[in-house]
Amino acid sequence: MIWPKTLMSCCLIRTLDIESKTETNKRQWTMTRSKFFWLIVLFQFIWYWFPGYIFPLLSMFSFICMIAPHNIIFSQITGSNGLGLGAIQFDWNSCVAFLDSPILVPFWAHVNIFIGFIVVAWIVTPIVYYKNIWNSKKMPIISNRAFDINGNFYDPMKVLNKDLLLNETAYEIYGGVRMTAGYAVSYGFILAAFSAYIVHTVLYHGKFIAEQFRMTLSDKKNDIHAKLMSHYPEVFEWWYYIILFLSFVLGLIYCYSSPLLPGYIMIVAIVINFIIMIPTGIIVAVTN
Repeated sequence: MIWPKTLMSCCLIRTLDIESKTETNKRQWTMTRSKFFWLIVLFQFIWYWFPGYIFPLLSMFSFICMIAPHNIIFSQITGSNGLGLGAIQFDWNSCVAFLDSPILVPFWAHVNIFIGFIVVAWIVTPIVYYKNIWNSKKMPIISNRAFDINGNFYDPMKVLNKDLLLNETAYEIYGGVRMTAGYAVSYGFILAAFSAYIVHTVLYHGKFIAEQFRMTLSDKKNDIHAKLMSHYPEVFEWWYYIILFLSFVLGLIYCYSSPLLPGYIMIVAIVINFIIMIPTGIIVAVTN
């Protein structure tokens, strides 16, 4: 477990804080690390104004789409608002918006993500869309907007009453929410990933997790962090139980005092998070 993002942050702080005199004397580069860092920060600040405000097209530019801009299918496949095949980005914020910085992710995780992206975005999604499964062609191939049965943007006010509660009669008339093929396929794989988390954790880390539950900080001989922390008194477990209990009670009080979220939904959410907490933590610890 290396926690790549935390490791990189520690490396950055250490790099800026410690400059070896030996390295300073030997290197040809005369600029200090901190000065170089702040110059990059300044450059990033200045550059962001171009894709962010001055020329937003730089955020995602699909030059391939311009070959045949009036071809709908070609635009859906290559356009920045479609599958983005061949699109390029000049905005770092766009690059890190979904999976955080690619610099922090190990190479093998990049390969897994890229293969998964190809399967989901460039294989399964086009099949679902062009086969018109779930009447997908009435909507864009991918969009984060909700749609009605006719392919128009979904208007939630048509199914809500004056108290912003669901009007079941109006809902039956107007119809349910539809999502695009891209989002439907993505959500399907995300739900499948939850099962994969659990199976992977049990098969590859089950024995390790069981051992960790039986250990104390002083038993972890090869863990320098645990060795250092073992010198401090541990926090009483009942402190955590009290905080959990109070948070749970306050959450239930809020849910039952508000008509928007039933209390049992919060209980289900807590149970689901409790089940996937360790599997998700392990995945994040090795892949970011």
